[in-house]
Amino acid sequence: GGFRRKVFVYNSTRDLTAKRLITGFGMMAAASHIHTYLEESTCLTEDPEEADLFFMPAYHGDQYSEFLSNRTHGPDAADRFPYLERRRGTDHFFTVSANLPGWTELAPLRHAMQLTVESWQTNDGVPRWYSP
Repeated sequence: GGFRRKVFVYNSTRDLTAKRLITGFGMMAAASHIHTYLEESTCLTEDPEEADLFFMPAYHGDQYSEFLSNRTHGPDAADRFPYLERRRGTDHFFTVSANLPGWTELAPLRHAMQLTVESWQTNDGVPRWYSP
């Protein structure tokens, strides 16, 4: 019994998660381990209409840059992530294993949850976790 959350995993980034062994160690492994856990979990749903949360998988490195720079900002972003705007992204989450992105890169994901193992990072004196 009890209330159970359902998580939908987008497959529009499947090509960005094909290299799990490359990012499967150290702090960069967080993204691939969370993704693997969700794939094996009973909370997974294939029906986005019954989902409480939406996972947007992408791993560290080139795949992650592609996810942030192109997939979430591209002209087809609404097709790739059709449920992102439904609740302004507040029911979406993604992982950042290392090297936190700047908020300009995260504009489409501004309200989404970011899971990270980083505790503090600055670029040009601006904290990367800070949202102006």
